Amino acid sequence: MSSLQSVERPISTQLLRASLKGREATLAAKEEAFANASAAYLENPSEETRDEQSRCEIARDLAAKKVREKEEELAAAIQREADPANRSFYDATVRERAAVEKWLRTRYDVLAKELGEGIARLAAVNYATRRANQNLPEDAAELDDLEYAVRRSSHGFHGELPATVNLPALEHGKLNHWPIDKVG
Repeated sequence: MSSLQSVERPISTQLLRASLKGREATLAAKEEAFANASAAYLENPSEETRDEQSRCEIARDLAAKKVREKEEELAAAIQREADPANRSFYDATVRERAAVEKWLRTRYDVLAKELGEGIARLAAVNYATRRANQNLPEDAAELDDLEYAVRRSSHGFHGELPATVNLPALEHGKLNHWPIDKVG
């Protein structure tokens, strides 16, 4: 459980039921429009009223198809939510979250401060690197972007983690993080 995993987030049955209700209302409106168009065609069988009846029939059939698709999606979601493995996974996740929360609460301020200071130092050295590369001394090699070099080296991070980690913010060169007791 402690490894990072890609998670597809399924839509909850509550949201699916609401969506189904909306699609059913749309279907009812399309059925009424088709009935009105059919009645208009019976009263005045012209090409114009027949075209309107056909248009309304297609719209009704499309709305009915969307209702069937949403009903199937809801049935699959109900089955998925009833799966005992989901409860087991959920319970394990709750336990792991509690452990990680305890770990993070005891270390957050120190970690955030250290990361913030490190980012500030990195920003300063990257700025200096760009300036140094603009006026290279004779026979001097151009300096690589430090963070890029570290992340791409055999000692750096690999995979998706470097792109997804949310580091603390810096505002005007100072660490800007919010202690949990002040957030609410």
